[in-house]
Amino acid sequence: FKNKSRSEIEQILNGVLSSTEDEQLRKAWYEYKYNAMTGYAEKIEKSVHDINPGCRIGICTSAKRCQDFSGRDPSEWIRCFNTEQAPVFVRLCGECYDDSMWHLCQSTGWSQYTDHCYPEKTEKIVEVTSVPAITYRSPGAVMFEASLLIAATANSTIHWAWPEEFERTGLCDMVSHSREYISNISATITDKPQSPLCIYADSNLGPYTPINISIPYGATHDPVNAYNIISLLGLPVIITPAIPRNQSAIMCSSYISREMIENIDEYVSNGGFAILDAKAAQCYKSYGGKISFDIQGPVSLNRYEILPNGDKCEIIADCPPDSVYYINADNSEYDCRAFDVNGSSAGCTTLVLTSGKGKLAVLGYDLSRTGQVLLCGQWRRRILELLDFAGVKMPVFWQGPTGVQCFYYGDKTALANYNLNGVEGELIKGGKALKVKLANLSLKVL
Repeated sequence: FKNKSRSEIEQILNGVLSSTEDEQLRKAWYEYKYNAMTGYAEKIEKSVHDINPGCRIGICTSAKRCQDFSGRDPSEWIRCFNTEQAPVFVRLCGECYDDSMWHLCQSTGWSQYTDHCYPEKTEKIVEVTSVPAITYRSPGAVMFEASLLIAATANSTIHWAWPEEFERTGLCDMVSHSREYISNISATITDKPQSPLCIYADSNLGPYTPINISIPYGATHDPVNAYNIISLLGLPVIITPAIPRNQSAIMCSSYISREMIENIDEYVSNGGFAILDAKAAQCYKSYGGKISFDIQGPVSLNRYEILPNGDKCEIIADCPPDSVYYINADNSEYDCRAFDVNGSSAGCTTLVLTSGKGKLAVLGYDLSRTGQVLLCGQWRRRILELLDFAGVKMPVFWQGPTGVQCFYYGDKTALANYNLNGVEGELIKGGKALKVKLANLSLKVL
């Protein structure tokens, strides 16, 4: 940072990257921070194991954005603390500290994500937090979250934070009452969920994510929002730090890195189907993505869209004014077109481009900004039709009121109802419909 002013350094470290030079400086800064932390961690490990070689060290995984902004790659901490005589164990992170539907669903996503960040054979514990000093949580929602995390990770070892508070919050009775129910779910769900659609978010995105200290965790955008939207529409989805082998479709949301873009281009070229939301698409353009398109916005005063099949969709009118973008490209095979409040054609909001053996879809929606506006049956149909256009078939999905999450295991399916009321709908599997009733805040394995 020699010869840089304070304002220039602030922009380089915290702002949206605007040049290759700034990108390299920020990456070097994160590497410097990380090297200092790993050096300190290695000293801790040596001090502990010099005294007691059998003492195991546990890693309490923090929120992804805390990991990103500190420069920590979760899997690298295994290397710092693990020994053959004293294997490391880890507590995963869910980030749910209230009864919000959005945060409960987020907990399944982040728990699943951090589970994938660590080697498969690592001993892992899921997080369920109920601490009055943080916020109020109802015992029923806490136990619902426990069942959700088993469904999301196939891991039944739970870190209850904090047991000393159970009597104050009424959890003692609820845990005892729910023990058989939770045990049955654990015995039934022994495999991790799967899906042809994966949210892909690298495990170390700090250098590519601007920091805003005025909001929680310092990030205006978060890829887990895309996971929440797809999940609460009743479509099975997984979230991982790398593209799984033989994955049919991936979706990227929020800020993405140059390395991710290189992986996306290779994935598409080899026959995969990748979907970018508006913010990811802007990053793709900035960091040298090979597939050509233009994106502009955000744009407001949108009234409706005309979909490829001719249907009219008015969801766009309810989206925040900073969440919609227009895309333009030659040779698009699939277009959704927005019309403004005057009924005039305004721009393209979804397109699909072929590259190599695969396809890239660009959504003119910033999914971190749209949030829960998209939780409706019409948006579910739009995602299914977009996947179908690329030849990607959902093996199973929920057809009914939104707020129901679908976990798919091949031979089994689990449905989780986040609504405060019971719901009725259909589980569509292999073209057949099974009528299902779900109680409020419950998980059912079928």
